[in-house]
Amino acid sequence: MDLHLLRREGHVCCRISELDEVPPIMLNAKNVPLKRAGGRRTMLRSELLKACEEFEPFSKLGVQLTIEDSDLEEIWDWEGHAETGGSWEEVIVRVTNELKNLVRAPLDHNLGDTVIMCPVMYTTAMYETFVKNEGYVVVEMKEEEFLTEVRRHYEQQGLTTMGKWNKDGKLGRAYVLPKHKDVQRFRPICPTYDEPFVSTCKLVASALNGLIDALPANNHFNLKLVSQLKERVRVVNRRLNMVKSRAGIETRSFDIKDMFSTLPHGAILSSVRWLLEWHGNRGRKSVSIKTRGKGVWVGKSEKGSNGKTFTFAQLMCFVEFDLQHCYTQAAGTLLKQEVGNLESPWGKAPTLR
Repeated sequence: MDLHLLRREGHVCCRISELDEVPPIMLNAKNVPLKRAGGRRTMLRSELLKACEEFEPFSKLGVQLTIEDSDLEEIWDWEGHAETGGSWEEVIVRVTNELKNLVRAPLDHNLGDTVIMCPVMYTTAMYETFVKNEGYVVVEMKEEEFLTEVRRHYEQQGLTTMGKWNKDGKLGRAYVLPKHKDVQRFRPICPTYDEPFVSTCKLVASALNGLIDALPANNHFNLKLVSQLKERVRVVNRRLNMVKSRAGIETRSFDIKDMFSTLPHGAILSSVRWLLEWHGNRGRKSVSIKTRGKGVWVGKSEKGSNGKTFTFAQLMCFVEFDLQHCYTQAAGTLLKQEVGNLESPWGKAPTLR
């Protein structure tokens, strides 16, 4: 099979939907092709036998079950799928072999679609986004040596009382996703869910969000749910209409996607420090997080009665540690992020990510 691959600026770069030779099932990466009829029978028989083995009455009696092809014929319409499944499987294998030396990446905000791209083009995007970016500094150190050093700092600052260090943890592997509107532009992704102290990060993030939620509603624009945005904007507009004759109004807009990667570390520390001081001036000293389920309590004692409790000093110490050790791996290179914080799409990112 010879695929007619489209090129941009001399490099292969196209969506899989632009290839006429590709079967419809491959246009959505979430589709799963059917197995051949014979393979499906074997798989179904194996799953049924496994389920019966775990059924307590059979296991106690020591009954040995057998399932014949005639039994399977009664519960599945093999004739309606045999030919289609076989043809799909063969075509998919052929197309995959044709594309095996090219990058196949999902699209940002459209993970069902797939971009076929020259490795040179993707590597260039990785280097321009991370390695050559002014916001990152290349660190000449192996990951194992680096994690040993970070663990030593983690223990020296007494952060083990906040959460354990996962000895099997590792740095995230950064990558880029082609954008849906323009496949020659990329969005950086820096996963952090494998980091050795990510469990502590999630607890601290819950604590800080709890402190923000405890602020008067007029002091911030933080939302627990996107569904609250409409009502919040309505209230703000009403109040602005009440004061616009007495005061000037200045508006600014920002790209939320760039927020994590452009916030200066000093501004992050200043905001957290202000948040803790605001609560401290009202006699509050700690935050307790429910470890099972959801729930955050701000207390006036440094010892909590429920869940995991952090003092304000511990929270500030961890935020400083987190920003000092904002590292990732990209294109086989260890990088330190000097501006902003690592961004994760999976919702498991550390403190302010």
